[in-house]
Amino acid sequence: MTIQNRNNIQKTIAIPNKYDGAARDRIGQMMVQKIKDRTASGISANGTAFKYAKKSPHRGNNLSDSGDMLAMLEVVSHTQGAITVGYKDITSIEANQAEGVSIGTYGNDDPNPALAKPFIGISSEELDLILNRVDQELPTPSLSQQEQALIDNILRNL
Repeated sequence: MTIQNRNNIQKTIAIPNKYDGAARDRIGQMMVQKIKDRTASGISANGTAFKYAKKSPHRGNNLSDSGDMLAMLEVVSHTQGAITVGYKDITSIEANQAEGVSIGTYGNDDPNPALAKPFIGISSEELDLILNRVDQELPTPSLSQQEQALIDNILRNL
């Protein structure tokens, strides 16, 4: 199968430029975990409850039957100011399943947007919580002796 659109299985989230590679990796891992937790709760990336077809045998499973699909969700890449989460291998079965779930095709050519479950992505509120948590985890940078001397001098002159 071929992915219809990479945006269906990968989302790039803008973050402040201040984060280095290690912090971006931590933020990305937290994003992936948030997506998995939210999905298990039956909530889409849009903040709405998943909808299921009447009499669906999957009703209420909240994508739990797709354990491999969710397990393959990962940090695709990160650069200064952005993190991409989703599926690296766009040819994998899991990526194709994720696209079908996200757009409502489920292996059919005819999508049913009413049954789409877009789960890849982070809301701005979720991002704020993640960034606040990372900011609390990061060590506070210490001042150099020159910087401290300059501050002390300014304070003495006040």
